[in-house]
Amino acid sequence: MGNNKSNGKNHSADRESVRREIRLAVQHDGNLQHLLSSTLEILVKHLADSASIDLVEDDGSITHAMTRDNDGHRQDLLSNHRDGHPLPLTSSYGYPRVIKTGKSQFIPGVSERIAGRLFPQPEAELVLDGLIVRSFICVPLIARQHTLGALTLLTVGTNRTLDSEDLLLAEEIATLIAEGIHVHLRAKWQIPTKKE
Repeated sequence: MGNNKSNGKNHSADRESVRREIRLAVQHDGNLQHLLSSTLEILVKHLADSASIDLVEDDGSITHAMTRDNDGHRQDLLSNHRDGHPLPLTSSYGYPRVIKTGKSQFIPGVSERIAGRLFPQPEAELVLDGLIVRSFICVPLIARQHTLGALTLLTVGTNRTLDSEDLLLAEEIATLIAEGIHVHLRAKWQIPTKKE
């Protein structure tokens, strides 16, 4: 992440950029994979070191849709770890819990014990590669009263941590992303729009 993330004034400008860019991405992306990719790239550019989306499948299972990170090696490491070592659906931390409860999780200072719960064995692989999670936000992707998945943001190895304003922004963004996903799913399955 750039040094400007530690400056409060620039961080406020980054938050506004995130809102504006994600609104545009949701309105204009015709492909679901492109929508997910572009929104995660925006988040990594302005807000977090790493961002990922997990989606709920029709059978209730959870699929890792995508991870983006501002470091290519770390992006591969996180994505491979997530695919190879998914959290159990009964986990008390992370995307399974957020999807199950529909409530956000925010950990401004991630302890070693909590990191072990967010990244199950072999966590040593992550530590050896220098991944130190400093802060964590996971918010549900809810559209039309249905939880479609979860958005996770991390800061790793930087001097900056995510704060309560970032949590509020992540929840706002998650709503926009979820509505975009809902539109794509509705088009895919030709679900009629309900009048609300």
